[in-house]
Amino acid sequence: MDGHKIIEHPTLGYLEFEHFTLQVLSNPDVRLMIYTPDAVTRTKLQHLLEATASSEPIYGQVDPL
Repeated sequence: MDGHKIIEHPTLGYLEFEHFTLQVLSNPDVRLMIYTPDAVTRTKLQHLLEATASSEPIYGQVDPL
């Protein structure tokens, strides 16, 4: 069960992933889908994570009054 998935994100644009499904032989209702981004999508997601991490407050930090 392999495939290709394209998602349109509102700010990042199109994100492309390859995916495959692992299935438990003894219980076919249990499945695990793993999505792997292509190189362009990986770069977009990395930039988003870096921007988000730099704008988040540090826990325990008190805002000045």
